Amino acid sequence: MIKGVGELRSRHPAGYWDTLRAAKVKIWIAAAIAAITLVAATPQARADDDAFLDVLSDTYFYQKYGPKVLLNEGYKVCNAIDEQGASEEEAIDMVQSDLDVSPFAAGEIVGAAMAGLGC
Repeated sequence: MIKGVGELRSRHPAGYWDTLRAAKVKIWIAAAIAAITLVAATPQARADDDAFLDVLSDTYFYQKYGPKVLLNEGYKVCNAIDEQGASEEEAIDMVQSDLDVSPFAAGEIVGAAMAGLGC
């Protein structure tokens, strides 16, 4: 015997279906917010990348590490300065440690990041 919708609804307490519907809406809203956040957080290639790399293109460490490693380090510098409040000196020390370059080379990378990547 097939039960009607009225019989199914009567087996649940009052407000059950409204609560279920509200929960589904909240889940969809949370999923939409998560998707928007994920898209917004994805690093996007910028014209600033070229400016940063142009400054460093004639250096020995550009030849040694290449653009991808230097861009990652440049963004790491910007994150350290902008998000974590690191000083320029701390950023230079970080680059020296990460890439095993001289203080002068690390300073060039930090300076290029600040000028080219806008941190």
